[in-house]
Amino acid sequence: MDFKEISSLPPVASSYILGALPPWAQMAREKTAIQNDPKLKELLDGKEILDISEFCVQDNGNKEYLVRLKDSEHFVRATIVYTHDNLFPGPANFKVEIGNLELPGHYATGRFVSGVY
Repeated sequence: MDFKEISSLPPVASSYILGALPPWAQMAREKTAIQNDPKLKELLDGKEILDISEFCVQDNGNKEYLVRLKDSEHFVRATIVYTHDNLFPGPANFKVEIGNLELPGHYATGRFVSGVY
C-alpha cells in the first residue's frame, strides 16, 4: 500500500497504519488547524495571514505559534494544547487556543478555545 492509497483512507484507518506523524507532518496539521480556526477568522476580520511560525514549546509540552498579518504590525498567538486522549498510536490530538490581536511588545491574556482536532 503506497502513501496515496493510505491518504485516501478515513482518518481513523489511516492513523492505525501510519502511527505517529513525523514532526513536519504534525506541524503542517497544526498550522492548517490554526489557519482554518473560525475564531481566528473572526478576529482577523478579512485581514490576510502573512505566515504562521512556531514560537516556543511551553514547559507542559504545548506549542505556541505566532500568526503574523500581511500589511500590519499586529500578530496573534495561537497555542496548540495537546489533549493526550489518544487510545491508539496515531497523530496527536489537540485543540487550538487563539489569543487576542497584539502589537509587538504587548501581551494579551485573553484566549478563545476552539474545537479539538
